[in-house]
Amino acid sequence: MDNGFRNNYDNRLLGDGSEEEKYEEAVPEESGEEVSDEYYELPLAIRSRSLIWAVISFTLGILSLALCAFYYVSFALAACSVLSSLISRKNLGFFEKYSISGLILGIMGFVFSTFSCVASVLHIFG
Repeated sequence: MDNGFRNNYDNRLLGDGSEEEKYEEAVPEESGEEVSDEYYELPLAIRSRSLIWAVISFTLGILSLALCAFYYVSFALAACSVLSSLISRKNLGFFEKYSISGLILGIMGFVFSTFSCVASVLHIFG
């Protein structure tokens, strides 16, 4: 995407297109964690959309772990958690902290729900 199109796109989405408005920080610096310069080079609209996908991934990962006893629900939640984490990475170009957590929790939820499924099958037939 060339800069001319990107700047016009930013101006339409973010108002008058001033530098302050265009590149406001979406992540508070009070967390103490350093954020790479690549993050701040992205327009606010793209960062916000990617952060939403990262938070969705994190939330679904937690739910997949919490509901791992209901393996049929947990499989779907874990798969959606991993997919939304990868969507967030695709938009940003790197993994954000919530998307990493969502990816890990989604994989753990998938593993635990697999154990739950195997245990229930062994209990029924074994």
